[in-house]
Amino acid sequence: MTRDPGLQPERTALAWQRTGVATLLVGGGAAAAAVRRGAPLVVVAALAALALAAATAVPPRHPPAHPLAAPYVRLLRAAVATAALAAVGVLLALT
Repeated sequence: MTRDPGLQPERTALAWQRTGVATLLVGGGAAAAAVRRGAPLVVVAALAALALAAATAVPPRHPPAHPLAAPYVRLLRAAVATAALAAVGVLLALT
């Protein structure tokens, strides 16, 4: 039985997309909650986190110059977006 080398990268790309979409949904909810509470600073922070999540959800258009670096860049973006959303959650809890 031979394995198709194209399947694993496709599964990885789909997993990054799912992570980005989930982060977008949570960030959208946080931004909506901040708008309802009248906290403009938290809205700005939530929108920044949404921008980072969108960068994670959208797959790159061009292959990277160094193929081994691409997953780590997306991992870093996802980690920063998650940390930013956690900070937005803390700000929402404090307002």
